[in-house]
Order: sequence, then C-alpha cells, then structure tokens
Amino acid sequence: MTLVKKIANDNGSKSLTQLASRIAAVMQFGASAGADPFAKVKGLLENMISKLEKEADEASEEKAYCDEQMSKTEAKKSDLEDDVEKLNVEIDEATSASAGLKKDVKVLQEELAALAKEQGEMDKARADSHAEYMEAKKDLELGLGGVRKALGVLKDYYGGSAASASMLQEMQPTVPMHSSSGGAGGSIIEILEVCESDFAKNLAEVESEESDEASVYEKETQSNEVTKTTKEQDVK
Repeated sequence: MTLVKKIANDNGSKSLTQLASRIAAVMQFGASAGADPFAKVKGLLENMISKLEKEADEASEEKAYCDEQMSKTEAKKSDLEDDVEKLNVEIDEATSASAGLKKDVKVLQEELAALAKEQGEMDKARADSHAEYMEAKKDLELGLGGVRKALGVLKDYYGGSAASASMLQEMQPTVPMHSSSGGAGGSIIEILEVCESDFAKNLAEVESEESDEASVYEKETQSNEVTKTTKEQDVK
C-alpha cells in the first residue's frame, strides 16, 4: 500500500491513489473478516495493471494516429506554404505589372490631353482661316463684279461712240473726229481688264488656298480621331 501511494504521488495518478485506498480498506476489513486479504489485493493489482496496459495500448494507438495526422498535416502545411510562396511571387509580378500599366495609362492620358489641345487649336485656326477666306472672297467677288460692271458700261459707251463716229465719218467726211477720247477710253478699259484679271486671279488663289487648307485640316482631324480612339482603347 505504501509503495502504491508513493507511485501515485510520484506520477500524480488519481487511479493509483484510489487503488491505495482500496488496498488499505481490503487489508483492514478483509483481515477482520478472516479472509485472505492478499488474494483480494492481488486481484486489485492485476485489474489495475490490465487497466494501465489497456490505457497504454490506447495511448499508443492514439499517438500513432496523432503522429500520422501530424505527418499529413506537416505535408499539407508544406504544400500550402509552397502555394503561398507561388502566390506571393504572382502577387509581386502582378503588382509590378500593375505599376507599369498605371504608368502607361498616365502617359496615354497625357498624350490624349495634348492631342485634344492640339485639335482644339487646329479647330480654332481653321475657323479663323475660313472666316478670313469668306471675308476675302466676299471683297474679291464684290470688286470683280464692280470691275466687270464698269467694263460693260465703258465698252458699251465707247463701243457705241466708235460706231456713231464711223457712221458720221461716212456721212460727213469733213467732220473731224476726236480720236483722243476713244484712246483714253481704251486705256481705261485696258486698266480695268488688268484689274479684272488680278481680281479673278486673287479669287482663284484664295479659293485654292482654302481648299488646300480644308483638305489638310480634314486629313489631320481624321488622323487625330484615329489616334484618339486607339489611345482610349489602350487606356481601357
């Protein structure tokens, strides 16, 4: 009983402490009843040994199961750590790619802003140039119309005077004709014809310049629109 108590105390076992108490009870009451107390104690000890061996077997099985599960868990942990490492690499690559894309988008947005500004300046320049063309065309057409009207009047006048003078010459050969007037009229007509030619030439030139500028503007506008669409898609 003393030995069992010592073992119970050394191992902190409640089962052995209870066994010691039962042994003490058997020794006390078994001896008083005339029975062999040691047979009963032996039975208690054998039962305790069987119980301890069973618990040891169960503990061994449980340890084996735990070891197996721990091994599987370690393997799974290792696999998961590999996955985490791979994902971290992918995250780093994606983060780097994202930073690069953001930089590219910033550049594209700056280019789009510059393109919009350039197109705006082109639109204003084209509008101003067209307004100047319309004003110049109006003035030139007005001048050309005035010169042509004057030429018509002068040609009718001097042409009519020349015919009348010719008829008078035939009818009255002795009547002197004032050829200086016809010469002066011819000079004026020549000057006006030069003016007419200049007006017509200038009008043709401004119309040609307007057509060329409008064509260049349309081509550049279309090119800018294509560039804008492309860059907007790149931003997306």
